[in-house]
Amino acid sequence: MWVIGQELSYNRFNQHINQLESEGDYQRAMDYLCAYRDNFPNQWFMLSKEEIFLNEKMMKYEQNIAIYREGQRQGYFYFLHPAIPQYQPYLTLEGWEELMASDRELHRKALEKSITKYQVDLPPEFVAGEVYPLFIVFHGGNSNFEKVRKHWNDPELESKFIKVYLQSYRHFDSEAYTWRSGDQRADSEIKRVYSELQQHYRIDSNKIIVAGMSAGATYAIDMALRDVIPVTGFIVFCPGIPYKLKSDTAYGHLKSDMRGYLLGGEHDYYLDHQQKLTHIFDAIGLDYKYSIVEGMSHQYPENESIYIKEGIKHILNDEK
Repeated sequence: MWVIGQELSYNRFNQHINQLESEGDYQRAMDYLCAYRDNFPNQWFMLSKEEIFLNEKMMKYEQNIAIYREGQRQGYFYFLHPAIPQYQPYLTLEGWEELMASDRELHRKALEKSITKYQVDLPPEFVAGEVYPLFIVFHGGNSNFEKVRKHWNDPELESKFIKVYLQSYRHFDSEAYTWRSGDQRADSEIKRVYSELQQHYRIDSNKIIVAGMSAGATYAIDMALRDVIPVTGFIVFCPGIPYKLKSDTAYGHLKSDMRGYLLGGEHDYYLDHQQKLTHIFDAIGLDYKYSIVEGMSHQYPENESIYIKEGIKHILNDEK
């Protein structure tokens, strides 16, 4: 607990709110948030979403209307969509239709100027001019650099590969992003990023691995099978199925000379999608491994490093 005279970091502030939420003490979490939120003016949008969440837990939906309005006044958008279950209680509230319309317009304008960004992690003993394998990471839905960089970390991976984290151009809300399979604009952006990487680094085109979680996993599979850039294999956690493959029965257009490593959870709501994916992989002759983790839902697995190692080993056919 923070006390007077003690410096309060945003992480500690956020952790205390999360702790109160986990205990179901939503009013105390709200009181704490409101007491110290002014210490973090640069986090206004994230804290507004936290306040909205707490009001929803306490069924104070009407109070969120003013928060959404202030957010939009500041230029933020939240992806207010009537099909999302979270927003069902708002549909009959006065002013909600106008809020959704404003939200859509802010989202549209943001998409017009957004681009896919990337951050490069070089091996600690990187030597310019030497050839390196490439590991490209696609974040999940409703994510960004800050969230995804907490994942896909493994000492062996980081010592041998050039690792690249991507952040999609496709906004989810003002500060989070997502991927969509079959997205031609995303394809074009990935080609641009890959071209820029080739200009700066010597990449082993026979050792290019793409990886992702959830929506990022789905797009990683999708772009690999469609040969958007050269891909040796993919490591994916909890993928869905690319939308074009949901109804297709002819797969002759798909690239199959790669390897795949899939991991899903026993309680993953995409489990049936993954099982259909394995049938498609069988049909095109793609070499893959698929594991289901007992007790896991739609989430990153515990001990990610173990699965990263196994995936790389399978893709590079390294049985050592």
